[in-house]
Amino acid sequence: MQSIESINYRLAKLGFENVSITQGVAINKNKPTIHCMALNKNSDQKLKQKIEQAFNHFKSTQDN
Repeated sequence: MQSIESINYRLAKLGFENVSITQGVAINKNKPTIHCMALNKNSDQKLKQKIEQAFNHFKSTQDN
């Protein structure tokens, strides 16, 4: 599940532009969402720390 903007961005990165997207089901419509990320629990600890730092930086730069 993603926003239409996120899907369009990802499709454009894959070379698909001007694609018509139709929303099927809206969950929590008009409510704010929280950014999150999932990793394999067996990921290397140094990798997890780097990703966590980068993700925290990303979250701090987003408009609330």
